[in-house]
Amino acid sequence: MGSGSFGLVCSSFVGSGVPLVRSAHSSQFDYEGELVAVEDLGGAGLPLEVLRRRVIDAGLERRPLAEHYQGFFPQVPRAEAWTHAYPGVDTEPFWRGYAESAFQFVATARYLAAPLEGLERLRAGQLNERERTMIGRALTRISAIASVVDFAGALGRDDEFIVGWSAPSLLGMYALMLLTDLKAGHLVKRCPNCEVFFLARNPRARYCSSTCRHAQQKREWRKAKAQRQGAGEADASD
Repeated sequence: MGSGSFGLVCSSFVGSGVPLVRSAHSSQFDYEGELVAVEDLGGAGLPLEVLRRRVIDAGLERRPLAEHYQGFFPQVPRAEAWTHAYPGVDTEPFWRGYAESAFQFVATARYLAAPLEGLERLRAGQLNERERTMIGRALTRISAIASVVDFAGALGRDDEFIVGWSAPSLLGMYALMLLTDLKAGHLVKRCPNCEVFFLARNPRARYCSSTCRHAQQKREWRKAKAQRQGAGEADASD
């Protein structure tokens, strides 16, 4: 899934034609763990619920299949949510009809960005109790968003074994990268020019880029020049 589908952990429903046999408790043991056509399931039927991971606390919750799945197919009327023949995820019709909520993505992005102000105060061995509580809550939130990312093993181009990350959510991957950077010693800072948060290894770094540094220096120079001119005019009038 892409970035907007953050929160989807697992579902025994893959498409109207390809549910997982093991999730449907089929007696066809030869197919255990394989994708099969729905007509081959006999009386097993389709599952009616999915498991979803909440963004706020990383907890799991059950949701009706139609309520959850229909949200990613906006062209399907709500009245047909339970009866619509959703295409399999490995088919072209699936990706033609699949969509993600921009509202959900932006809301989750803001939820991820909000704790950064607390992390700006992260200084090992120099925190008071209030700052320690604030940063602890921020890290809990970021960890919850990063929890959807898993290790994944694969073969490289030269058939060597490699281990990487499997991320069903772009924002989940961003959260994990943030935690990794903090562990590596990077500091969270806010640029005084554009007010964007950025990571810096140098504790004396103030700006996110040379462009912002030059813009801020020019702004301060103009301000100082205007103050000098104002002071000169005041002296002349006296």
